Order: sequence, then structure tokens, then C-alpha cells
Amino acid sequence: MHAYTALVPGVSQEGSNSLAAAEKLTSVITHRGVTCGVEKGSVYGSAIAMPQIARSAHWSKTMTTLAARCLLILAFNFSIQALLLYMIRREQEVWNRFAGQMNLCDFGAGTLGYGGAGNVGPGGTKITPARTYSWNQWTVRVFIRDSLKLVFPDKGHEIDSKVDPGEYAMEDYVCRLCCCFVFMVKLMKSLCDACDIALLMHVVPSRADSWIRYQRPTWADKSFVKAVNGWSEIDLVAIQIAGIPRCWKVFNILFIAVPKFVLWTVTATAGVTFLMETASMDDLIVNCTALTFILTIDEMLEECFTISSVRYMIDRLEPFSLIKEDGHEKPASDEEAEGPDKLSARSTSNLNLLVPRKMLIALVLTAGFVFDYYCRKCKIDDDGSWVSKSMYTPKSSYFSMMNFLFPAWWPVETEDHPYWTMPSE
Repeated sequence: MHAYTALVPGVSQEGSNSLAAAEKLTSVITHRGVTCGVEKGSVYGSAIAMPQIARSAHWSKTMTTLAARCLLILAFNFSIQALLLYMIRREQEVWNRFAGQMNLCDFGAGTLGYGGAGNVGPGGTKITPARTYSWNQWTVRVFIRDSLKLVFPDKGHEIDSKVDPGEYAMEDYVCRLCCCFVFMVKLMKSLCDACDIALLMHVVPSRADSWIRYQRPTWADKSFVKAVNGWSEIDLVAIQIAGIPRCWKVFNILFIAVPKFVLWTVTATAGVTFLMETASMDDLIVNCTALTFILTIDEMLEECFTISSVRYMIDRLEPFSLIKEDGHEKPASDEEAEGPDKLSARSTSNLNLLVPRKMLIALVLTAGFVFDYYCRKCKIDDDGSWVSKSMYTPKSSYFSMMNFLFPAWWPVETEDHPYWTMPSE
């Protein structure tokens, strides 16, 4: 009787095959990290694979040209993504300040029932649901009130009593955090892809192995292939990830993995800041998914600009196997099958299947980027609520790449006196 048949009393010999199949299926499900490959359907995968395929083909003119084309598309992808993120950050750090906008922080959170504080808005009055507006609505209403004061300066008190611009505040705090979490979930794929590139460079041997090999068929194989599929020479070429020279590993890390991770970090920071500065619920729901379009540009460029022959080779590229199998299974004895170490390993594996790791990582990342927003943009007021820091007008509309990539070390130059401070100060 087989080992796993003996584990379940009362199982007949006929049921041992089903148990064996279930054991194999469970082993496949619980065994993770078996293979490691490149990102298919993206310019990142093509930029990693094509130079190695060209190297394996001894740098033939055709393969070298295709590899150079993939690297050129990758550079174009980095330029487009960085440009769009640059414009978003410039809008947040420069043009919003020229428009007189303050940070939203937790204005209105106390009024909505998410805490006892946060009842005073940026205009210095008490926030109520009937007086809550988005930034565009509030600025128009404030402009009308201030214009009336300029036209009728002797009726300022009467205008203040009869013209109420309301307050700039959020509509729902839970919706804001939920949209930030959904946005981070959408970004998880790009983060995992960047980690997979680093993992691939780590596990693949640092040697110049060939990624392509020709499998010469026998006469019987030729007859079978002709009869079934119409035999083709390209079907006999196998493409599989193998060893990568150390110089190419360094190149892939510095010019593919690191820029991809930097773009992910900037997208996450700018996206969470953008969502935290959005007051209305409908805009939050729409923007939380629209912002991830930036990180999908690589897939769009791969589909539009990469020729079909490259996509065909990448689709056929087999992953790198992390397990060496000799084709024989070692039979386990009853003592080994019922041993405490194996039972503990199974329990740990089942626990790993139960706990969604990526969801926990997304929650931790969401909390981290939201906390980073509060540290950069807000401060705690006297009543215990998070309010905007004093806002300063930039000296110019110039926004350098150092301001874009390293805002903590190279902040935008501003005037000495703030254009807005919290009225309670």
C-alpha cells in the first residue's frame, strides 16, 4: 500500500490512485518559487531577454538589431512615464501653490464622524455637511465674496454675514482610505515585477550560457509533426532562460530594475498624495484606477511598437527552473510521512496559503504612504486634528529633475512669507 493510502484508514487499493493524484496536486499548489521568468507582454521582459538571445546567436545582425530596438523602446518608455509623473509632481508642488491651494489633510474628518477634531476648515469657520465643497467650488465662492468686498468696501460686515462661501473639506474619510488601498493594489503587480527582475538576476548563474538550442528530430518525429501540425523548423528551436554574464546582470539591475522601482516609488507617492488631496467621492473612485495607467504604458508600447517576431520569441521563452529534477520520486516511508517535521511543514504551508501575503503588503504600503503624506503636508493642530502646514508661494514655476526625484533634499524654493496659515494660529 502506498504511503499516503496508509494515512487514511479504510481507503481501498482502488482509491490509492485518487489519493496519489490529490497528493501531487497539493504538492504543486503549495510548492512556490519553482520557476523564475521575465515579464511577458512588457518592454521590460523584451529588454532583458532579447540581448541574451542575440548573445546566444553570436550577435547576428538581425538579432542584434532586434535587441537594440527593444532597448530603444525601453528608453522611450522610461521617458514617457517619467515625463507624466514629472507633470503630476509639478502640478502638486508648484501650480497648486500658485493657485493658493492648501493641503486637504483631515479637514472635515471630525464633522463626518471619524473623530472629534477637524471641525474647523481652512477658511476659519466651522465645517458642516451643507457647507462642504471641493477645491474648485470653494475657490469660486471665495472669489465672489472677496470681489463683492472690493466693490463695496463699506459693506464688508454685511457681505460676510450674507455671503457664505462654505469650507473646503473632504466628503468621506473611509472612501479616501479605501481608494488609496485600491490604488496600491493596482500597483502591486508592477512592484512584484521589479522584484522578479532582481530575483532572476540573483538565481540565474553568472555565466554565458546559451538561451537557444536546436532539437534535431528523428525520422519518426518528423513524420509525426508533419502529420499533426505541418512540421516547421522554428518548432524545433527551444528558447529557455539560462546563465547570464555578470556584466549583463549589472546592466539589467542598473538600467531596468532600479529605474522601474524608482518610477514605482514616485508613482505611489504622487498617486497617494493626489488621492489624499481629492475631496469628492466620485473623483476619488475614478482617480484611484486612472493613475495606474502610467505604469501600464510599458505594456501598451510592447503591443504597439514591438514586432511580432520578438513577441513570438518572448512568448515561447521558457522560465528558469529553480529545482533540479532527475525524473524519479523518492518513496517516503510511513515514519517519514507521519513524522512531526513533515506535519509541521504541511501546517506551515497551509497557513501560507490561508494568509494573503500580497494583501498584507498592500495594507502596509498603503499605511506607509498615507503616513508619509501626513508627515510631508500636515501638522497636528491644537484640537488634535491634522491640518495643513503653512503654504508658501514658489519663487518661480521652474521645477528641476532634482526637485522631482529628491524633493526631501531639493525642495522647491519659496517666498519667505506664507500666503496661507491655519486661522487658529
